[in-house]
Amino acid sequence: MAHQINNDGANFELSIDQLDEVAGGGFFSSIGHFISHEAHVVGHAVGDFFKSPVVAGIAAGIILIGGIATGAGGSTSVKLN
Repeated sequence: MAHQINNDGANFELSIDQLDEVAGGGFFSSIGHFISHEAHVVGHAVGDFFKSPVVAGIAAGIILIGGIATGAGGSTSVKLN
């Protein structure tokens, strides 16, 4: 026996909240979107900060001094016993 199909629901539009619930969203989805958005904003701010020539020069100097202090980039020879 075939079941009768109810097509009445096919003519309704869902709100954004209803779509979010159907898609498995809700509170935890909102938190994930918020964290993702804030990380994106912070990434842009850090990128803009390091585009400054003064900041880039200071960062390069710190890396150079750290490399010299730790001996990184020095000899690549291997000592065998």
